[in-house]
Amino acid sequence: SDHDDVFIYWYHASRGTLDYLAYSYRRNGGGVRFRVAQNPRMVAGVRFQDYTNYRPASLDVELTSLPVRHQRGELIPVSTVKTEKVCVTYPERGKRCS
Repeated sequence: SDHDDVFIYWYHASRGTLDYLAYSYRRNGGGVRFRVAQNPRMVAGVRFQDYTNYRPASLDVELTSLPVRHQRGELIPVSTVKTEKVCVTYPERGKRCS
């Protein structure tokens, strides 16, 4: 049922880090979201980060316009996505936690 969802990812040109992502979905009446990465950290060589989730005032927007709309302060904060108590397990190195 999620096969119509559309995702776009923005990576920093020199660092190669995921800074933003946007998606549109149709389930439960549909919507558009824009996530801004925050609090990046490395745990055992794996990058984890939290996100602030935003929505536009109208659903009638292009996903590609969302970074500019965010910079202009036109998006509405909806929620935060926090990754807590992260652990990474490697067979040869064991478990490492943040």
